[in-house]
Amino acid sequence: MEKYKEKFEILPGSINKHQAWPGGYKDHIEEVMNIAILLYDALGKARELSFTLKSALFILFLHDLDKLERYALDENSGFKRTGTYENLADTLKETLSRDFEYVMTDEEYNALKYIHSEGEDYSPDKRIMGPLAAFVHCCDTISTRIWHDHGKNLKIWVKIGRVLARGHGVISESPRFKELG
Repeated sequence: MEKYKEKFEILPGSINKHQAWPGGYKDHIEEVMNIAILLYDALGKARELSFTLKSALFILFLHDLDKLERYALDENSGFKRTGTYENLADTLKETLSRDFEYVMTDEEYNALKYIHSEGEDYSPDKRIMGPLAAFVHCCDTISTRIWHDHGKNLKIWVKIGRVLARGHGVISESPRFKELG
């Protein structure tokens, strides 16, 4: 994870669609996690959720990790895409098991695989996305489609009295993130 530390701080959230500024990747990840805290609290008051906030934050932290490999600094235009990444969920499941001795649950795997959509796996006859996948998909969609140009430095979360995800205690207390410090 150390090799990604600098990229985590400087890469955009996307090349041109959301949080497309230097540092936008970090802003996007923190924003989706803050949206999750807000939505989890609100939805949990109406009805019990079948997944934990920790699982949602874990998946949201991981969901765009491939961009740390695929995006590069381009001397002429700022940032560029260097390829596509089709199997993020499979790769991360294997890496977490091998390098961190963490076994991803089926629900976490489903959420990581379908956070951006069901894509070609869509079926009119059966549910593909599980509840956690649907939840993290909503968080990501709010950040990328409703607030695509907001979140720079995340001052809005301080203004409305929300605790930033990194200060929420979930990441720093979780054994899954010991390597992040």
